[in-house]
Amino acid sequence: MRPNLSWIIPILVLLGLGYLEYIYAYRFCYIGLIRSRSQTAVAIVFIALFNILYCLILFTWFLLVCLGPGRLKGIPLYNLGGKFKEGFLPPPDFFVCNGDGLPEYCTTCHTVKYDRSHHSSKMERCVPVFDHYCLWVGVVIGKNNYKNFMLFMTYLFILFIYVLITFTIYAPSLRTYRTATGQTVLNPNFIVMYICTAFWIVMLLGLLISHLNLIASNRATIDDLKNRRPQRERVANNNSWSTLCNKPPTQTIIGGHVAGYVSVKHPMLRDTRVVFPYYHSDKIYDHGWKENMKAIFGDRYYQWVLPQIHSYRPQDQDNRRILESEDKLICCRFKEELIKRIHNEEGDLFITK
Repeated sequence: MRPNLSWIIPILVLLGLGYLEYIYAYRFCYIGLIRSRSQTAVAIVFIALFNILYCLILFTWFLLVCLGPGRLKGIPLYNLGGKFKEGFLPPPDFFVCNGDGLPEYCTTCHTVKYDRSHHSSKMERCVPVFDHYCLWVGVVIGKNNYKNFMLFMTYLFILFIYVLITFTIYAPSLRTYRTATGQTVLNPNFIVMYICTAFWIVMLLGLLISHLNLIASNRATIDDLKNRRPQRERVANNNSWSTLCNKPPTQTIIGGHVAGYVSVKHPMLRDTRVVFPYYHSDKIYDHGWKENMKAIFGDRYYQWVLPQIHSYRPQDQDNRRILESEDKLICCRFKEELIKRIHNEEGDLFITK
């Protein structure tokens, strides 16, 4: 059995934040501003603002771990055969399924994988709206803690910007460290802080832009990775063909890589469902950037900057409400498109009586 070493990087990040507190509050503000320049008021304001951001970072990290990504309530299979009704649930009008028209089912958790869930080997359970496992904070990111994850990165980004600006203003007057040759230079701790701060600003900016782009179209990191994988495979296959045959393969996938399938209740035929493939370009969960943002950060704009302290608990809902919310996951635009395709006699028919 391999030892679990996933806690090492979060501990290193915590130590790095502690080192930043020491360098900024003690070395820069106390030694550099109060003792060397007698700017006590400025130093107190700097320390206060720094520690407000610092506490927000630690608090959102605490919430990330304590709330966790969420868990699914066990949902039995849908009644798609008509013969066995006891213990089965009536299916939603629209739901994501496999190529045979059946809902995705987790045999480990014994539940239909609703709410865009994936089974996490780290959590050993299905996680609703699974996004990714974050190595830096040591926790799986899902529906329950995604907002806090975004706020954690935002607070951290603001802190590093704040440190970089305030330190840059006073850096020229802080050459108080004497080298062996007698030269007066910046304290080496300041140089380390400056380099690390600049590095994390660039890294966090890239992460924030990437995740805001995903949120705007209501996609998850795992969806994006699945979309890129077949593209890389096609590039590799094309390279192999060009190397062996000096020409590309003759077969192509029309419409791109199939991301999954959607089962739709037929609007006219009784006990009949229609199954359609969908592609990543369809963006079936995209309700518009504003609604997508509200789904993550809250309906009111002031909620967007406040950490989420309550937990997503499907256990408190009955199965009917869960299935209603599952039906609303797919955006109206794509539903209307599927209904039009049914009227055009497209898709695969499945009789459910």
